[in-house]
Amino acid sequence: MEQEEKELNLSLTNDALFKDYYSNAKNLSILLSLILKEDIKPDDIKYRPNEIIISPEGKKPIFDLNVSILNEVDIDIEMQNNKEKYFKERIYYYFASMIISSVRQGKRHKKSKNYVNIFLVNSTTSFFEDYFYDEYKLMSKKTNKELIEGKSKTIIIDLKKLEYCDNIELKEYLSMIASNNNILLNLKSSNDLIKKEAFKMNDYLKSNKAFQLAMETLKSESRYNVGMIEAKEEGIEEGIQKNQKEVALNLYQMGMEIELIAKAVNLSVDEVKKILNM
Repeated sequence: MEQEEKELNLSLTNDALFKDYYSNAKNLSILLSLILKEDIKPDDIKYRPNEIIISPEGKKPIFDLNVSILNEVDIDIEMQNNKEKYFKERIYYYFASMIISSVRQGKRHKKSKNYVNIFLVNSTTSFFEDYFYDEYKLMSKKTNKELIEGKSKTIIIDLKKLEYCDNIELKEYLSMIASNNNILLNLKSSNDLIKKEAFKMNDYLKSNKAFQLAMETLKSESRYNVGMIEAKEEGIEEGIQKNQKEVALNLYQMGMEIELIAKAVNLSVDEVKKILNM
């Protein structure tokens, strides 16, 4: 049965799973090495707090992943699944937050310090036409009075336009972040690195930890969606049924058995089979 490709599914594009999977330095080093075109080793990576307070009354910036490479480069990696109206402003927000995070920790700022924002997006911006990758310099002119005297840039990678990527290894790797179906396809890849990473991702997505994270996320989304329907005072039952179908399809894509799916969505086995057209 063919499954409709979803912009947000239970692959590594799910924020919770994305952050958890790449909280492992061995996994993150592969991603960074391919994107930055440098040999990043797991021991080079130091994870930094992903939440900071700008001021007692201010917002708490929350990064998806905030790391330092050999204390020379601070990197923020964000997974942007949904459309964002003020995406450009969001870029500057995260960039400024990285600087503030470094200062708040009481560390002496190094003049050679480099800052990099990496956004993995699903066609959320109008920045591109026929590109999957672009790089933006945040400051074109530098003076001694500026806080940033090293290199500063933002890298935006569109996971929905990988056909324009001419680096086959990078393309195959990023395709697995975009869809768990591509993880299964790459289990037979002729590229040793991609094949190895596909098995790692597949094993992770089958783990109990990943399942629990996915279920928590789906439940939160379901409660939010049902709440929105209730606020409109119409279509409540229809909304609940829609969420049950979406959850069932996502769990089926993860390879869960029909009986377990039925328990998770509070439906009978026959009802689940009907949803899956089985």
